[in-house]
Amino acid sequence: MSNNQTDSFFVTDAPLTEGDPRPDLLERQWFAEQVAARIAQAGAEDSVVFGLAGPWGAGKTSTLTQIKKALAETPEDWKVVEFTPWAAGNEFTLTEEFYNTIASALDDPDKKKDFLKKVSNTTLPIAAAVASKLASGVADKFLGKGTSEETVKAAIEASADALGEFKFEENAFAERFTKISDFLEEIGLTVLVIVDDVDRLHHDELLAVMKAVRLLGRFKGVHYLLSYDTRTVIDVLTHTDLANGNRRRAEQYLEKIVQYPFQLPPIQDVHLANVIDERLRELAQRNGYGTERTDRDLEVLLARLPLDDLTLRTVYRLFAQVDMMLALITEKGSPSRPSDEIDLLDAILLTYIRLEHHDLYRHLGTWKTDLTYRPGTSIDADKDKERAATLLQKIKDAIDPKEENPSETLHALTVLRALFPDAVPRLDDAYRAVPEQAPYQIRQPDYFDRYFAFGFPAKDIRDGQLRTDLVTLITTGDLPAESKLHEYASDRVKSALLRTKLRDGLGPALEQATDLSHCGKAAVTLTRLTTDKERQEPHLRAWWAEVTFRLWEALHDAHGAGAVQAAVADYLGEYGPNMTAVAVEVGGLISESPVLEAAAPLWDEIHRQFVETLLDTSDDVPEPNPVQQYEFWIEKHPSLYLRVEETIERHIADEGSIDLISLATRLVGVGTYLGKKEKRLALPSMDTLKKLLPREKWPTSQLPNTVETDVDPFDLTYENRRKFAKNALAQYLQSETGE
Repeated sequence: MSNNQTDSFFVTDAPLTEGDPRPDLLERQWFAEQVAARIAQAGAEDSVVFGLAGPWGAGKTSTLTQIKKALAETPEDWKVVEFTPWAAGNEFTLTEEFYNTIASALDDPDKKKDFLKKVSNTTLPIAAAVASKLASGVADKFLGKGTSEETVKAAIEASADALGEFKFEENAFAERFTKISDFLEEIGLTVLVIVDDVDRLHHDELLAVMKAVRLLGRFKGVHYLLSYDTRTVIDVLTHTDLANGNRRRAEQYLEKIVQYPFQLPPIQDVHLANVIDERLRELAQRNGYGTERTDRDLEVLLARLPLDDLTLRTVYRLFAQVDMMLALITEKGSPSRPSDEIDLLDAILLTYIRLEHHDLYRHLGTWKTDLTYRPGTSIDADKDKERAATLLQKIKDAIDPKEENPSETLHALTVLRALFPDAVPRLDDAYRAVPEQAPYQIRQPDYFDRYFAFGFPAKDIRDGQLRTDLVTLITTGDLPAESKLHEYASDRVKSALLRTKLRDGLGPALEQATDLSHCGKAAVTLTRLTTDKERQEPHLRAWWAEVTFRLWEALHDAHGAGAVQAAVADYLGEYGPNMTAVAVEVGGLISESPVLEAAAPLWDEIHRQFVETLLDTSDDVPEPNPVQQYEFWIEKHPSLYLRVEETIERHIADEGSIDLISLATRLVGVGTYLGKKEKRLALPSMDTLKKLLPREKWPTSQLPNTVETDVDPFDLTYENRRKFAKNALAQYLQSETGE
């Protein structure tokens, strides 16, 4: 599916327009029809000023569109025009634009010309007076008292000269105004002038609009519908000379201007839920997220976001910002989708904090250690509690340092706890839905930085690309030539992250792969990403061991024990018994797996090398010493130990005896001590020797009774090792007798 950010109306919070295919999510069609019916009753009668009052972002403009549509469906022939006062530069141009708007309702050009001429002849003196007052105020403010008297006089005279042919009649304004009204009544004009965004106006502009609709434009059949946020308009009017700081006076003035106000029905929670649900599902669909989590994510959003404080505009803005965030996390030309890199629900919740709690968001990126901390990591429960309390105080200080708005703190903490449920404590006892654990969440340290990068962090590795490469590897047994995994494996910064992601990404890749027959070869290929040190020091928690075992398990589930046995044999041939045994043994840490039973070639090889080296009587010990290498595995598996004992017994039976000193020599270790690089000999384990060859079977003729003094522990030659082993036997025998 396309991730093009311009192929949908989703990216804008534009209101509904005529013919708009979007549904009426706020269910205001019936309200719009009732408003239109009451406006229609005004008809050709005296001018009425209607009002549509509602808070910012509550959908007033969309409702105006619905009212226009409903009014068009009434029996009367209504003309609906829109006046945009805040586009005018001053009161003079505002008045001019006001009359041009009314004139635009006249279809006949001649009638339009007559109307404008009559209006000009009637109202230009008023407009000039308004301009004079405006200019005087500006001059006095910026040039000083008295400056305006001469300059404005000259300006007005120049304006009057520019009027040219227009001659102002001397009769009263009311008489001239009545002529215009009669003219409109004669032509049967019924007009609704819609004035949207009245609350955007400066106080001078606002008063000019109020005067226009109640004085300059009160023609019969010409009605007005003003759209505004009541609180904002009252605030503006309160600061005018008209109200002089008296809020009640400002309210009374608004009541005088707007004769018939309609209060926009408030957005109900169910309406917001509809909008959020629609936005959420579209985001999920556009960006590759599955629908199986959408219902649960919606439940969390409705429980965590403060619905009482949300408007349509804030919801649209929130989701538009998230959409951009998801777009930036992708890479041009990459098959990776946003769903491969970050969690959708977390992206929405964090974006809400960024938009509504700026100071808190600014700190979050620096609190990574605290926010991604998991209680129980420390054995000190009191320390965990202290850590949580410290974090909570830091959050409160960032949100509301003066403790003046506890509700805002609660709102922010409610959202933050959904993002970091393990680190952020609850502030109240109310139960709210918590997001289930999922891949790529912000609470996971490896993904935290992605949510603050507005792009993709340079030190990170894309999970989508990684999974694509892993699917190819599983399906074919080989990594793509262009795969960056080779580069990442040797990168000092990214190598550790790569190992973690290979562990985490293998499961989804196995689910996506359609052919699992090459899992054995894939294990061999993937282990080639190990370093020399990782191969020299294999251990049961190694990343390559875990992914190898899981590949073998998948191979067993798809193709049976025979396929796994062949895969283990191939791995053994490439990496030897020690690394192969580590990979097989991972199964013992996870569960009783059938892979363990399919590892017969491995145990056979360990038994062979161990016994051959142990019973070798030549004057040479291979390096590394298989006896030292595989002693751990022999002791770990009783059945393997039993096989070794049986082999030794058969050897004694066939040969008639055994070289005890040679046997002990093979058990002599070699290593470094106390941080020194120089290698030295280590005493053989008498317990191991007794398990391999019981004490009662030691040939008495070979038992040493003296300790040689010329043995150098740093001499690694076979002859010296043999002396070293002989001394160890002598010392053990002396300890038996108490000598």
